[in-house]
Amino acid sequence: MTPEERKWKAGYWILGLCLSFVIWSFVIGTILRIVEGIA
Repeated sequence: MTPEERKWKAGYWILGLCLSFVIWSFVIGTILRIVEGIA
């Protein structure tokens, strides 16, 4: 693996991490809102 490939892999990994964090916080926020609506 070349240093260039490694750099791209790290970039995609960080991007995926940020994306999953955004998705999870959205999902959790929605669930909490639904639970508060029921309670």
